[in-house]
Amino acid sequence: MDIPMRFITADQKNMMRFRNDPRIMQALESVPGFNEAVAVGLKADVLLTEIEQQAESANLIDLDAIVSQGDIPDSWLESIGTNHLKAEIAERKLRLVRELRGRAAAHLESAAIYGMDEILSQLNSQLQPILASIEMAVAELGEAWNMAEAVDAGTAEAWRKLIQLRSEYNTLRASQQKVMAEVRDSLVIAKSSRTRDDRASETHIRNLDDIWPEWASPLDTTGQSIVPGINPALVLDRGEDSQPWPENDDEFMVWAVRNDVELWIPTIAQLRELSETRFERSFDREAARRSGWVN
Repeated sequence: MDIPMRFITADQKNMMRFRNDPRIMQALESVPGFNEAVAVGLKADVLLTEIEQQAESANLIDLDAIVSQGDIPDSWLESIGTNHLKAEIAERKLRLVRELRGRAAAHLESAAIYGMDEILSQLNSQLQPILASIEMAVAELGEAWNMAEAVDAGTAEAWRKLIQLRSEYNTLRASQQKVMAEVRDSLVIAKSSRTRDDRASETHIRNLDDIWPEWASPLDTTGQSIVPGINPALVLDRGEDSQPWPENDDEFMVWAVRNDVELWIPTIAQLRELSETRFERSFDREAARRSGWVN
């Protein structure tokens, strides 16, 4: 949906960030009230142009033509009053329509802020067909895990498909980051402290607890795992940057498909639910450990 820049002002900072992202704009159409606000704003733009043109035509009085005629028409003074009244009415209309357009723009900003979960949910819906196509491309790779192996196996075309699909995947991730920019600092619990890899987060992987059980365990100052009640020697910890997947983006996709990784774009509510569930499990484990000490 193309929204004229004049419709959005610096006061609507989220819409200023979103308006050039077609994926987010498509998602916003599902937020209640968004389409209606756009329709009102665009109609207001049309009305403003019409009213401004009417006001200009009402003010056109050809004084030179009157002098050339050598006479002052009786209707001239009446037309001055009429034109002045029309100008006042036009100015009042302009003021009200501009205010209406501003209200519509404010509603768009509210949709962008309070409709965040709906936007993220729609982005996740856009992601799913891409993931399905990635699974098909990986299936066509045979036993290959990287580009060199794909070339050797004669499945280079499947790898080229994978590269294109991964690019689409990354584009959606960029849209996700743009939407979540305002709340990223409050979601630190969803990100692992063991790696600088953004993929080590529940914002990317739904079943991260299954794929990498120690991802949420904190590290001490020496980079060793701190897991209450568990012998550090038994913890599968390799220090920072210890994620179990390959660093290369395309190879990560192959690894993700073959390891049943649940890639997604979660809502804020879903992230909070995962965090609460993890906290409850941790609490139960700690309670069981302390109970064992007592017994």
